[in-house]
Amino acid sequence: MDVAAGLLARHQAAFDFTDGLGRLPRTLERNAYIESWAYVAERLEFLSVPAVIEREVSSIGLDF
Repeated sequence: MDVAAGLLARHQAAFDFTDGLGRLPRTLERNAYIESWAYVAERLEFLSVPAVIEREVSSIGLDF
């Protein structure tokens, strides 16, 4: 997670914006911005998938 945050910060600093990845790439566009955008987006995508943990929880019987 720290690596992805660092990559995002570097991308934002290099292309002078402060929020998100910036504009979406245009079709067939190839340049340093697009290469950086794709590299960072791929790593951030991994973080957006929540880990699913299933756990059985036994109930406490409170009979009054």
